[in-house]
Amino acid sequence: MPHMRASMAFGCYPLAVVRPGDSRRPSRSNAADYRILASLIGCHETLSLTGLAARAGVSRRSMTTTASQLAPRRILEKATARFGPGAGLVLAAGVGTENIRAALVDANGVLHCEQEAPPDRAQLSESPEYLLRRLRKLTLSVLGQGLASESLAGTPGKIPLLGAAVAWPGPIQRDGYARGAAFSDPEWQTVPLVQRLSAALGGPFADRSLVDSINGANAAVASIAFDRASLDESRRRRHSEIVMAVRIGGIVGAGTIRIPRWSPDGQHPFLRSQLLVGTNGHAGELGHFPIGESAVKLINAHSPPRLAPLTSRECSCGRRGHLEGLIGAVGLARRLAQSGYPVDVTRALGPQLDPLLQNPDETVGRALHDLGRLLGQALASPILMLDPANITLTGYFARPEIIAGIRGEQALLSSGFSTSVEIDQLTADQNSFVEVRGAALLRFRRLIYRDFGALTDQARWEQLLTIVDRKELEAMHSNEI
Repeated sequence: MPHMRASMAFGCYPLAVVRPGDSRRPSRSNAADYRILASLIGCHETLSLTGLAARAGVSRRSMTTTASQLAPRRILEKATARFGPGAGLVLAAGVGTENIRAALVDANGVLHCEQEAPPDRAQLSESPEYLLRRLRKLTLSVLGQGLASESLAGTPGKIPLLGAAVAWPGPIQRDGYARGAAFSDPEWQTVPLVQRLSAALGGPFADRSLVDSINGANAAVASIAFDRASLDESRRRRHSEIVMAVRIGGIVGAGTIRIPRWSPDGQHPFLRSQLLVGTNGHAGELGHFPIGESAVKLINAHSPPRLAPLTSRECSCGRRGHLEGLIGAVGLARRLAQSGYPVDVTRALGPQLDPLLQNPDETVGRALHDLGRLLGQALASPILMLDPANITLTGYFARPEIIAGIRGEQALLSSGFSTSVEIDQLTADQNSFVEVRGAALLRFRRLIYRDFGALTDQARWEQLLTIVDRKELEAMHSNEI
């Protein structure tokens, strides 16, 4: 089956929008279809078809005509007035320092068949083949679960896919190569990530146009922007805004996105939002911000007796004095170990830190608060430069104690926080798969949100979709890296 060629490594924007004269603009004959489908983007309400018609500003007759065309193919679900699995699913994954998560994501931004691989402390320090095997095993398991779900199958025993998208724990250059120090093995920097991923998954994904790669922090902020732009109060906003996501866990990074105001014709702002990835795709490497010794000494001077002094550890880039070396998971784990807590930094940290952080005692809470203070210092400069409306913490350390530390530093660095920026955290359920969801939403935006003609033209849609069945999945299982 032929596929639409649309390969790119996410980190390579600009992002096209529909302009007058663009061939993708709806004709009068299908303008109602476009308005109806566009009204489904980011819609969290439970609507009837009548309610959807009112939201889209079309007649009930037009709504009936559109539903009769799209409902049989499950592009539109009549019962819920939302995108159905026939609108395509994206197989998405997020890679962390020791975790891998994956899910199938539908065009509503809803996750299905979420799975997580066992934590592995060594996955980023091993060869590319080691991590790719773990990633392939998990994603194939997600596909298998999806095939067993009647609610996700466009037709019995078949999943309609729009491709795969993976969020990685580091910057991706505009040429598609991994950069930065998150991956220890230099072999990672010799082959573009999309090429590696395509070969690892095999099957239909051997076509590289079906695979996207993106920096995890950028994927996270895309998911946050999608939800923020969908809020009712966003429709009343008269100007654009900058939103940031700060990922703090095994590594430290940030993603930044500009969300425009709602356009007069009702186009969702997410479609015209712009990720700020930098000249080479390296924007957001906040973990390499240098922290002065005076700041560390000031924090240690007020530490409780039981808490070991905060010391500068090596960052993933090998240098000392960087933010990541001080507030990353390894830095916290070592400080707690020196304070008498049962933590072994040579093993997976998540299972060891979980019981300490779920109900932190005064000492652990203070250690987290200290991390927030250092993060607050590092954020002062980008806040002054970008004037963001909101900063959302994501990652393992997206916790109230960290926010309290940032707030404490905010009071001291009033000039750096003069914009009264909001600082939030995601709920635990949202946080775990935020990068997975964001990577999928960016692929949806590029392939269908901006061109609903692909959904209404059955011939075009069949070219865009990749159908995976049991036979295809078995062939993928036999693929060896």
